[in-house]
Amino acid sequence: MWNIQKIAIYFFYFYQPEKTEVAERFDALDRVQLFPSYCIYLLLLAIAILAWVKYRFPQAINVLFSFFLRLDMRTTYNEDVQPFLKSFWWLLLIYSITSGALVYCVLIYFESNYYGLILIPLFYYLFLVIVLRSFQYFLEIKKGGVQQVLLLQQTFLILGISFLPLLTVLLLNVNWAREVFLIALLVVTILLTYRLVKGFRFGIQNNMPWYYLILYFCTLEIWPLLVIYDYFL
Repeated sequence: MWNIQKIAIYFFYFYQPEKTEVAERFDALDRVQLFPSYCIYLLLLAIAILAWVKYRFPQAINVLFSFFLRLDMRTTYNEDVQPFLKSFWWLLLIYSITSGALVYCVLIYFESNYYGLILIPLFYYLFLVIVLRSFQYFLEIKKGGVQQVLLLQQTFLILGISFLPLLTVLLLNVNWAREVFLIALLVVTILLTYRLVKGFRFGIQNNMPWYYLILYFCTLEIWPLLVIYDYFL
């Protein structure tokens, strides 16, 4: 009995079969890690915040998407505004984290040192809020002002949530980086265009002069994007 055990030990110790072609295909490969590990931690933090918002304010996410997607912009405080306001700052934090992390990954991938661009998504949102409020104040626009601000806020909050799966794919497989960047750019373009069209349509329905709308959209929303693109890209 002892001899059989001894033979078995020698056999498994010295015998190393050659790898077949099929086996070599399933060998573990080192994952290429281009982005720092703390980007993954930021992604997990954003996911945790979203899960907490969904648990603490169950209706907030549904209200966020339902108001943004429907063509009718009429709102009621209890159904559309109140659930959204309770979770607003948490959702804005998600947007700040995901948009900043995505811009940071773009800078690393293209070996750029303009790290100040990480704050551009947040500053652009704050700029639009201030401009929209000022535009409504100086032109004494009262009807529809709340809906326009809600539409602006919810557009960027939805952007922050939509960046989560893109960041997940990007951090897990850097080989898909260019595709992820293109999809992110497409998502941003679609959402911002949808918001402009919906806001313009709502302004016309509320008897706002069309030339004011064109002046606002062209000079205060589209022009800053063109300046950023021309200066940094």
